[in-house]
Amino acid sequence: MRIILKTSFLICLALTTPAGAEDFDLAIRNARIVDGSGGAPVTGDVLVKGDTIAAVGRIPAGAKIARIIDAQDRVLAPGFIDAHAHGEALDAAQGFENFLAQGVTTIVLGQDGSSPDGTGIEPGAKPVTLADWFRRLEKSPPPVNIATLVGFGSVRDESGAPYNGPATPAQIARFSQLIDTAMAQGAYGASLGMEYVPMISATPQELAAVGKAVGRYDGVVMSHMRSEDDDKLAAAIDELLAVGAESRVHVSHIKVVYGQTAAQGQAVLDQLAAARARGVRVTADVYPYLASQSGLALLFPDWAKVKKDFDSAKRERGQELADYLTARVMKRGGPKATLLSTKPYVGMTLEDIARERRKPFTDVLLDLGPAGGSAAYFIMSAPTQDVFIKSPDVMTSSDGSPAMNHPRAYGSFARMIETYVRKEGLPLPLAVRKMSAMTAAVLKLPDRGLIKAGYKADLVLFDPAKVHETATWEKPQQLAAGFDLVMINGKVARENGVTAKDRFGAVLKNAAKPRA
Repeated sequence: MRIILKTSFLICLALTTPAGAEDFDLAIRNARIVDGSGGAPVTGDVLVKGDTIAAVGRIPAGAKIARIIDAQDRVLAPGFIDAHAHGEALDAAQGFENFLAQGVTTIVLGQDGSSPDGTGIEPGAKPVTLADWFRRLEKSPPPVNIATLVGFGSVRDESGAPYNGPATPAQIARFSQLIDTAMAQGAYGASLGMEYVPMISATPQELAAVGKAVGRYDGVVMSHMRSEDDDKLAAAIDELLAVGAESRVHVSHIKVVYGQTAAQGQAVLDQLAAARARGVRVTADVYPYLASQSGLALLFPDWAKVKKDFDSAKRERGQELADYLTARVMKRGGPKATLLSTKPYVGMTLEDIARERRKPFTDVLLDLGPAGGSAAYFIMSAPTQDVFIKSPDVMTSSDGSPAMNHPRAYGSFARMIETYVRKEGLPLPLAVRKMSAMTAAVLKLPDRGLIKAGYKADLVLFDPAKVHETATWEKPQQLAAGFDLVMINGKVARENGVTAKDRFGAVLKNAAKPRA
């Protein structure tokens, strides 16, 4: 029935579009349109005028079109939206080609509790305010569309709250006002990084204040959980669900660390479904890999995660710290399951480094310290994670950046098609929906995520049989292949493996008005 209805719409559109009534900038003919809704593909044409999809159906007779592309039955989908991404948008040298090459046209920055502020462009760069960040991007368009969250850790620091203790009522009022200001300026919500300093010290009262400030604008609170370990995840999710009393909430890069069974993944989905049944508006995203990536601080105890505390702990609690690190690493698969991703040890496991330096891996970590780099951690299993990756209720993300030495940054969306659609049998319409319309709905983007007349012309054309994730652990920064055409706001941003010199992205802003 759904296919019949969609076909009828196409015929009606072709008959009711006046011949020659309007010129079009581009038409994509004979496409297998997977529109992002999850419905079955239909064959048809898409016409683009300016930055907008002008019509979906058949090219009207007599229409004047500047360029016609014959899709030859390739799939035409809405440009993919990365629910959780990283990168320095103000850095003119950072072209975000890793996203474009895998069909991503919109990314969501400001993740894990850190607001975008330009400080990652170069050593010693001074932070800029979110308002100034917006202004700079609007003057020099980004390569992809960019939406952002305001980071709780950033505004908590700005409020004067301590990194190792709770915020005072005055500090809570201050960071609440900062979040309100950011939301008014265009942020789509706030991000939490509850496993990281200083947010690890945040109290329920602080989190409720974050939710209230975001909820005023019907925004979303996206959270890196306080813990993703199998025995602590349920409690960490409950902590986030409590924030759902004030705003919409979202679990970032959902995973069960040490999970081994599909039942463990399903239990998490059941927990979220039960919360939705109670009226909590909760969603989640996942990247399609079995290794996470984060700073080495993840391996250290709460009392030694920052340099000041680490120096003191190493001096006064050395054996206790060493024992903790040994137990932590062994529980996470041993030193062979930690793969360093920063110089000078890129591509070496903790076991490799220990062997090269002829010392125990614990001593290597004590030498490096919690700020000594980042690593990929092989601490997930396919039976558990595939439950999330294939779920119709979990959207797709990369948690990647152009500079990241993890294949997810360059291959997540290609992997969804190559591995999960072609090899694992995930329906293509569902995969596309998970990579587009679902995320657009969470952000409340009014005109992206679907192929629909009146929506922005963010489009990707590809043959699913030719999509290939080229990034590997040995060479993670390799562009995905098989996405033949990527359009952003009606302009061709990448075609046949060549990225355009011009940039066509837009700075997306939340336009919601605050509730009284």
